[in-house]
Amino acid sequence: MIRIYDVAVIGAGPSGVIGALEARRHGLDVCVVGPSAKRMPSGIAESLMPDAVRDLEASGVMVDGTISAGVEASWGSPSLMFQSAISNPHGPAVHVDRGLFDASLSDAVVDRGIALLDSKLRSARREGDLWRLAVDGGSTT
Repeated sequence: MIRIYDVAVIGAGPSGVIGALEARRHGLDVCVVGPSAKRMPSGIAESLMPDAVRDLEASGVMVDGTISAGVEASWGSPSLMFQSAISNPHGPAVHVDRGLFDASLSDAVVDRGIALLDSKLRSARREGDLWRLAVDGGSTT
């Protein structure tokens, strides 16, 4: 089945959901392509930095979690780095249950009339003024 959307967002995480919600708020027909967040088991913790919390809440997604002083992670490095949220002007970081958080992101998308395609993107190719996206399950958007 072929369906034409104004905007296709690849990824159902915080950034993708914020982009999809903002596009929808501006009246665009939007779909989000990503594995269903409801498959993530509950009990896996993750931290959101203040900017992510602010942007999600500005888009109408309330973040439920425990306030944190910051995040310790090793992105691209063997050593841990601590990023403090105490002095961040946007407020504290928040620890969330990733399964419950991802489910709330999915709910926010669907509640606002955005199509959530529980799939992985397999290919994308330009056809004139449009992009044809092939996703798992053989459907094409």
